[in-house]
Amino acid sequence: MERYDKTVEDIDMIIVCTLTPDFKTPSVASSIKVRLNINNTGAMDLKVACAGFTYELYATYSLYN
Repeated sequence: MERYDKTVEDIDMIIVCTLTPDFKTPSVASSIKVRLNINNTGAMDLKVACAGFTYELYATYSLYN
């Protein structure tokens, strides 16, 4: 956030792509949301393997278009 001069209030959605999360619940994205104390944002994990990055880009694009 420092690199791009952003704050937590600028974050709309936290999307984490992983096949090996630390826990089944809560999701990794939710854990990040709590750790950064971000209240008004969405959070979701996409549990996919090798195609995860491409799938995440498509999912993010779909949310905002």
